[in-house]
Amino acid sequence: MRDVVRVVYMTQTGATLPELQWSEEISITTTRTTLVREGKVSVSHINTGNWEIISDSSAVTALFDQLKLVDCSRIKRIEPTDSPDGGDTESYTVHYQNGDRCSLYYDPGAKYENGDLIGKPIREFIQSLNFPLGSESRYVER
Repeated sequence: MRDVVRVVYMTQTGATLPELQWSEEISITTTRTTLVREGKVSVSHINTGNWEIISDSSAVTALFDQLKLVDCSRIKRIEPTDSPDGGDTESYTVHYQNGDRCSLYYDPGAKYENGDLIGKPIREFIQSLNFPLGSESRYVER
């Protein structure tokens, strides 16, 4: 088993107006969770910024403990027959203490066999966070 030291969730918009395009990164470590949101152009309509998110250290430990049990070699990318035009992309990267990484990159139409072993616990952790005012719009359940 390899100890997890950092988890990174990234997402970015697909084909849309340049002023509505964005990219985000949520970085989770044992000491902090941060969100960085950027617009793709200088005149952006996106709520950009850097936010530190208070997270429960026991929840981070539970997430890291769950992820360190995943055998990344069992996760296989499934390419689409026809890639759809546009669409958002997202990626999940688990960083291990020994320098290894397990990365899943979901571009439009791509799937992973056993991908939920990584994606599901990370999504659940992110949904449990209390985002600071002004940063939460994409993650708050409606």
